[in-house]
Amino acid sequence: MSAGFLGFMTEGISTALAFRHLEGGPRVRAIQRHGWVQVASTVCIALGFLVIYTNKANNGKQHFTSLHGKVGNINTWLAVATPVGGIFSFRKLGLITCLPEPWHPFIKWLHRCLGLLTWMLALVTVQLVLPHKAIMQVGRIW
Repeated sequence: MSAGFLGFMTEGISTALAFRHLEGGPRVRAIQRHGWVQVASTVCIALGFLVIYTNKANNGKQHFTSLHGKVGNINTWLAVATPVGGIFSFRKLGLITCLPEPWHPFIKWLHRCLGLLTWMLALVTVQLVLPHKAIMQVGRIW
């Protein structure tokens, strides 16, 4: 999950900021690159979630009991919802034309806001797990 949130998602946001000033073909290619980086992010996050969920189930532990688990669950759902806005926002795919024209700027704005919120919440979620006993054991080795 860390690779998804802190690696690929950070890169995806950086590419999104970089293409804001571009026009035409270069902008479309930059948006496509942003999309593929975010696909990698979403796959890493989903696989990480699956591994953690399965591990807890196999060890008979409760899910989403800690603050890290609860905030992380919200963050994971945001990480799934945000790309949906991105898919609708990308005109080349044509899905945004299914929605009324006055909604288009709002959909794009919502995608940007949810993306930033998801990334910022990921930073908080990472901080919440640091005092956990498993992390502290690794910290003592360093």
